Amino acid sequence: MISIIIPLYNKASSIKETVLSVLSQDYTDFEIVIVDDGSTDNGPDIVKSFQDNRIRLISQENQGVSKARNKGIEEAIGDWLLFLDADDKLGKDCLSVLWNLHLKYPTVKICAANYKIQFPKNKIIIGCSYQQVGIINDPFKLRWYKVWNLRLGAFIVQKASLSTTIRFHPIICKGEDTYFTDTLLESFQVAYTPIPIMLYDREYSSLSNIHHDYTKNISSYLSISVTNKYHQLLNAEIIGKGIILSLLNKRWSTTSFLIKKNIRYAYLIIWSLFLRIISKLRSCFEFIVR
Repeated sequence: MISIIIPLYNKASSIKETVLSVLSQDYTDFEIVIVDDGSTDNGPDIVKSFQDNRIRLISQENQGVSKARNKGIEEAIGDWLLFLDADDKLGKDCLSVLWNLHLKYPTVKICAANYKIQFPKNKIIIGCSYQQVGIINDPFKLRWYKVWNLRLGAFIVQKASLSTTIRFHPIICKGEDTYFTDTLLESFQVAYTPIPIMLYDREYSSLSNIHHDYTKNISSYLSISVTNKYHQLLNAEIIGKGIILSLLNKRWSTTSFLIKKNIRYAYLIIWSLFLRIISKLRSCFEFIVR
């Protein structure tokens, strides 16, 4: 069984379509675990209106999207987990595509697929340009080159493989999904198919109104044990962007903290920028040659 975990916070305008997209799956061995994170709208009532015993609604006080998802992990009874936001939608063949991938690569703990991204004014693009089918040997390298990403809603992970420490970080308020997926990628292999199976809505960027300190946000993210050199470059870019944003917003104490705390990443920030420039120049040269 696959457990679809959906955190819900004030998404009355979209939760119905999200649930309907799951109920329309051509693979039917699933449950839907919806964790209401203290919604103040009628989203929970919309969920209750569905007459389907595969749907479970769990309520908690507003604690943030990470704790809502972690609660879903605890409550899930399926052998495999899929995390879906309350404003995203699954394609009808989403679960069957992922399950068939699992059958093809039965020892792999993560089975992933491509996805579509919807921007305002209904502009839709494909999320990943990477087109090879099979086990991905260096996912962080593909992430650094921006040709592939492990997107929530577009992969399943074996629940039994998750230790008690592999969870969504409760302090991280922006990028908590990246923290979780990077932890998975440091631990397990990924089987991939380029078939798009879900729609990720970029118009909505927050599921919770919980506020966290930005410096703690980055520090918590960098607590992941990093072994891959491209993962180190990605972390360096996160720090570099954090420093630039704090400077632009005149948050001098945050800027000082990020520089002092992460001075060891200075050469990686410069090296990553250099590699980005080389990569862009190479792409331009290849375009001209063609």
